[in-house]
Amino acid sequence: GGMALIPMIGRVRLLRQWGGIMDMSMDGTPIIDKSPVDGLYINAGWCYGGFKATPGSGFVFAHLLARDQSHKEAARFRLD
Repeated sequence: GGMALIPMIGRVRLLRQWGGIMDMSMDGTPIIDKSPVDGLYINAGWCYGGFKATPGSGFVFAHLLARDQSHKEAARFRLD
């Protein structure tokens, strides 16, 4: 497909490449909340910031799981 449109692409030498799924919400904001489905909790949509945010998201997610209510610091990451 790409070589038919841009024949010169066949001469490009790549050092590395990556492919994968980026879990990201539509507005780029992660979601940490319980879902309407009983027993289903969500901590997703981190995309680019997930690795750096893991300690904080884990802390507020553990609070949600233990107390069945959102942590005050995670209020802006609610599903609604």
